[in-house]
Amino acid sequence: MKAFLSHSSRDKEIVHSVARELGRQFCVLDEQSFETGEDFKASIERAFDESSVFVLFASQNSLNSLWVKFETEEAWYRKLRNVLTESIVYLIDSAVEPRMLPEWLQRALFRRQIVAKAIARDIRHHLDELLREKQHVHFVGRSHKVEELEQSLTPIDGSEPPHAVFISGLPGIGRRSLIRRTSPSILNLRKFIEIRVGESDSINDICISVADRAEPYSTISGLKRMVQNIRKLSDAESLNRTLDNLRSLVEAGELPIFLDEGGLLDSEGYIREPINGILKEITPNDDAYVFFVSDRRPSDSIAVSIPVVQLSPLQTNETKRLISLLARETGLIMSPEQVGELTEYIAGYPPSAYFAIQQAKDYGVDLLIQDKTRLVEFQTSVFLKHLSTLTLDSDQKDILCLLASYSPLPLQVIAKFFPIELEKLTDVIVRLIDLALVITTDQSYYRIADPIAHAAARAFGFPAEDQHKNLAKLLYDYLEESETDAPLLDLSRVLFRAALWAKDMVTAGKAIHLSNDLIRITETHYHARKYRDAIAFGYSAIKERPESITPRSYLIRALIQEENYPEAVVSG
Repeated sequence: MKAFLSHSSRDKEIVHSVARELGRQFCVLDEQSFETGEDFKASIERAFDESSVFVLFASQNSLNSLWVKFETEEAWYRKLRNVLTESIVYLIDSAVEPRMLPEWLQRALFRRQIVAKAIARDIRHHLDELLREKQHVHFVGRSHKVEELEQSLTPIDGSEPPHAVFISGLPGIGRRSLIRRTSPSILNLRKFIEIRVGESDSINDICISVADRAEPYSTISGLKRMVQNIRKLSDAESLNRTLDNLRSLVEAGELPIFLDEGGLLDSEGYIREPINGILKEITPNDDAYVFFVSDRRPSDSIAVSIPVVQLSPLQTNETKRLISLLARETGLIMSPEQVGELTEYIAGYPPSAYFAIQQAKDYGVDLLIQDKTRLVEFQTSVFLKHLSTLTLDSDQKDILCLLASYSPLPLQVIAKFFPIELEKLTDVIVRLIDLALVITTDQSYYRIADPIAHAAARAFGFPAEDQHKNLAKLLYDYLEESETDAPLLDLSRVLFRAALWAKDMVTAGKAIHLSNDLIRITETHYHARKYRDAIAFGYSAIKERPESITPRSYLIRALIQEENYPEAVVSG
């Protein structure tokens, strides 16, 4: 998925800077993509074939360029045929106004921007949104849930609309898709900022995570200064700063979504105190909005009353409609009887429908109907079986192995980590995105899809010891050299974990981490059967968060594996 950069050669300085920021894998530019001596018109037409977004750099120069006029006309024809998905115009000349452009482009997205990095980030955001939409093409059924959420956000009984909503349901069942379908029209918030909350995250930790997304800085040293300042705050000051940043995100048209990684609800389903403190302050008169997403429904006796929308498996007719849509999309012909027979085994779980259609495409509908063992296995160990049936090559498996342990990562780091040509690497990642195994984050990094993370780790193992060291070095260099408006906290936390795996305590000491990172690394070392390391990290995690259950559990299990029973009893 690429952006076609249309411009006059007289404006090439800024356009080439934008192209360098984007990289060849995300844009088409004449001097980059068109072969010397080739028919220029034909090469432009072919370049449009691999582009999804048309970008015009509007200036007096481009308005007078014959080639730009040709490209604009070609873009218009392709937009009519729905080949081009989106058009963006950057007004890089103060003398140019939208009314001076062709009529169809006057309805495009306009930006008056002359900073190359800012333009590149904006284009990348649009490309990433298109990729996300491609991964979630079908949102079948759920009309009653859309209506329930809309009624929660716009009550007709005269009560004040809530500014916090809780969405629960199984992973992969459409929780975030429901938010994306509803919030733009109701709240006029079209960009989504996902903030992951881990077990034992304090209000100070949450404040850091939110500040990373809301407060400006451009280097890793800037991030470190911000984190150091927040670490000095009291709980009340951290809470106030968090709320101020949530409000600034909403003011910028962005909806904060807290994703539960053990930090929203305790074992009994009660909302944990840092989150409860935020909820108590977000009143119906507040400027902030916040959504919470979890696989569990909060307890009915929560301290703060907020709407809870729970997504259940698709109903029978909804499942049939999803199967029929997917079959038609892949060119499969299925009778109503075959659709009905598959529906029973899919059990209302959307990922199973995608799996079933992939199986039908690979082996034929009749064979799939005759032997439903694969579907049954998929239901019982969903994603591990799914991965085993995909025709993944070694490069794809290697990337999944890396991202299963270290997510998210920027493309630049992945490209240096693997000895793969950039063009081929791009194809590999696009294939993994098409399979819904990898997603792009709102920072334009790459993350393994949550539902398959553990399955991928089991299927493809952990990176080798030298790979941990290599990744830590690449990430450290990337962060030290980075000058960007994109948040860097997630990458610094990945660096911390990689450095610990590499036993590089100097680099780990330079990286920013939250307590949950020590909990996660305790768990991963235990599963990797590195019990002594799990014991060491378990003690460190408990020292930072004495009340946390998970690191204590893995510490005790690691001590037992090492036959240190007296210490296991004391730790319990």
